[in-house]
Amino acid sequence: MSSQAPGAQRSETPNQQSEMAQDALAGSKDTSTSLKQQLKANLIKSGVTNVQVYPESFLIRAKDPLGNPIAMDVGTIPCGS
Repeated sequence: MSSQAPGAQRSETPNQQSEMAQDALAGSKDTSTSLKQQLKANLIKSGVTNVQVYPESFLIRAKDPLGNPIAMDVGTIPCGS
C-alpha cells in the first residue's frame, strides 16, 4: 500500500522517466508492426497481390488553395523496389 496522499504526484528520476518513455515507444512499435502485418494479411486474404506496407509513410488528405480535394502519399520507398 502506498503512503502517498491521494492526488500526490510521484517523482521519478530522469532515468526512470527515460525508461518509461522507452517502454511506451516499444509498445507502440509492437502495435504498429502488428497492425501492418494484420493489414497485409487481410489484403492478401482478399485476393490482393504484391502487397507492400512501407514504414514511415503517410496518406495526407487536404484541400488545395482553390478548395479542390487532394491526396498525397508521402514516404520513402526502400531501394530495390
